[in-house]
Amino acid sequence: LLLGQGYEGLGLQEKAIIAFRTLYVQFPASPEANRAAARIEAWLPPERRFPGGLTLSERLERADRLAEAAECARAMPEVQRLSPDSLPHDLQARAIARLGLCAFKLRRYSEAAATLERFRQALVADERAAEALYVLGAARQRERRMAEAEQVFLQLAAREPATSWNAKALVALGSLYEGRQDTTQAIAAYTQLTTRFPGDDRADEMAWRIGWLRYGRQLFGAAVGDFATAADRFPRSMFVSNALYWQAKALERSGESAQATALYERVAQAYPYTYYGIRAMEVALARAPLRNAPGDDSIAANTRVHLAPARKRTVELTLAPAATFHRIRVEELLALRFMGEAREELLHLAKRLGEGFPEQMFLARLYLALGLTSQAIRALNAVLASLTPSERLDLPDAFWKLLFPQFYWEAIQDGARLTQLDPLLVMGVIRQESAFNPRAISRSDARGLMQLLPSTGQEIFQRLGLGAFRGDVLFDPRINVRLGTHYLARLATAHQGNLIPTLAAYNAGPTRVKRWLQEVRFADWDEFIENLPFEETRGYVKNVLRNYGVYRRLYALGNETTDEHR
Repeated sequence: LLLGQGYEGLGLQEKAIIAFRTLYVQFPASPEANRAAARIEAWLPPERRFPGGLTLSERLERADRLAEAAECARAMPEVQRLSPDSLPHDLQARAIARLGLCAFKLRRYSEAAATLERFRQALVADERAAEALYVLGAARQRERRMAEAEQVFLQLAAREPATSWNAKALVALGSLYEGRQDTTQAIAAYTQLTTRFPGDDRADEMAWRIGWLRYGRQLFGAAVGDFATAADRFPRSMFVSNALYWQAKALERSGESAQATALYERVAQAYPYTYYGIRAMEVALARAPLRNAPGDDSIAANTRVHLAPARKRTVELTLAPAATFHRIRVEELLALRFMGEAREELLHLAKRLGEGFPEQMFLARLYLALGLTSQAIRALNAVLASLTPSERLDLPDAFWKLLFPQFYWEAIQDGARLTQLDPLLVMGVIRQESAFNPRAISRSDARGLMQLLPSTGQEIFQRLGLGAFRGDVLFDPRINVRLGTHYLARLATAHQGNLIPTLAAYNAGPTRVKRWLQEVRFADWDEFIENLPFEETRGYVKNVLRNYGVYRRLYALGNETTDEHR
């Protein structure tokens, strides 16, 4: 905008038009785009004003950019004004696809399906047409027209040349078949995915799922082989510990107790900072059913003792002069408590650091000092993703303590003491809920460290006799933790201290969990977690129990704390 205004001030009208045009087309969701259009309207004849003065391709690009900015309600009228059916052939498919995709995003599923149906006969075989077919299948699913959805996904899965959408169609087919209890067809779809598209970002998960489906049918011998194959084919995957743990479970159910025990020990040794590594440690030490995972105090006390000593990487950091300049600036601004300026300077420093382990550890320390816990966790998780499981074992405790920091320790101890909860469990919940951000607000308006809804917070606040409730008190760390621990303890009492349904209820609500306990089929709590209907809740329960286990491993023995009184 400023560039266009500058050209306008210099009398360079054509250059100003180009600048305003670029802004209007490529950044249509910005307020500046409307100001650019207003300037054009003020001094150009009608035929050159926006949008009429744009080419058809530019108008479609503007609509695409609006859709990418989650402005589908604005994008659709812009495309409709072009009369898509009258457009040249190369633009027609693009315009129709955009209308259908936007209708889907606006949850107008029947309209989306009707618009995209023509792509079933389309001759074009590009990425956009494949995406349109996938969304058509998804729209039919939302309409509960499952037979039609199946046919669309089958057509897309067989489409040549193959794109990433073929793999997505196979995942959708597998899920559809699972929904109608046809595990044979689901396994066939997932097998085709892992065979044809082993590089797809969900191939490792579906390889694990093949074993899980056979395990659910009590085909334990076959499941042993499936889980072993998943671990062998995707050795760097986040699902390796899942596959090996469930392979041990399948061995145990097959009567191979000695092999199962050896495999539990292997998982515990190789993946000590994962949910399944912690769970395997519990089983290997106690061979007890999963109750209050990650185990009782005796297991927590023995966790380190039973881990083989690992080589630990040394942290040797060498910064380039440009990075050193910004490091000094960040540290000086931190010392002066100029937090906003320090954050801006840290952005410059981050661009000049490498992606290696020492650089990212250093960056994470600065993120944590500035209260940017989510950014610190992302940086360190990127390091983990770049390492093999054996390389992760070499990481020093300092790395893991940055990834699993302790903040608000005094407030957490106070809340836990009043409710007789383990403060490290509360820490694990907070890390998952808000990443220690006291100002966090979710899409459902859950607030603060423990992500309490105002209605829940008010009910507990008044029950505790804390005075007049205001929604903003949930951003006070001490109050939020006190209310959150009270609510968590209430759920734990309702479930006789069992953390599995307790945490599921904290995430999905007690009413749903009560229903799931009646409807979900499970032989033990491991199976209950895997069979939870909500993917988010499955991940939540595992992640909190993982957090809890790691916090106990890192801090419980020495009663160490690293509270920075944020």
